[in-house]
Amino acid sequence: MYLINNNKSNPTKTSNEADELLKWYQIKESGAISEAEYEAKKKEIIG
Repeated sequence: MYLINNNKSNPTKTSNEADELLKWYQIKESGAISEAEYEAKKKEIIG
């Protein structure tokens, strides 16, 4: 009997996305980029 994992999530990708989002959030909070720039980057990262 074989078990097939149909879960398409990739924990590594999710972790990398979270790290990227945190980095850009911190940049936004520092005032280096605007809210609109952050939102655009967030869309790019999340997809």
